[in-house]
Amino acid sequence: GITGTPGDQGKPNGTPDSDNYSGTGGSGGGLSYSLSGRSPRLLPKPSSNFKENGTVVVQIDVDKYGKVVKALAIDKGSNTTDATLRSLAEQAARQAIFNANPDAADVQRGTITYHFVVKN
Repeated sequence: GITGTPGDQGKPNGTPDSDNYSGTGGSGGGLSYSLSGRSPRLLPKPSSNFKENGTVVVQIDVDKYGKVVKALAIDKGSNTTDATLRSLAEQAARQAIFNANPDAADVQRGTITYHFVVKN
């Protein structure tokens, strides 16, 4: 950093040779979703209580009111079998809310993908 203290801008766990001095740091690639014709009203992030990196794809079933009625981590698209990551992703997915669509099927299936990256 340029503050004269150790770390990145004085942050003890920062990278001393960094030339990026702004922002709050990262915790991974975040999340993305796929649910045809619907948009998210709430896509909660999973708890940050994990110790492994990985991507978990959660298959979701959403009712016409936008509520997630089922969430199950699937192997397709996921790159980890870590039980903690899969559980955290499922818990977050169950709390997601999408826009209501009275013309939608009783249950519409899609996915939410979570990217977990351990902060150093």
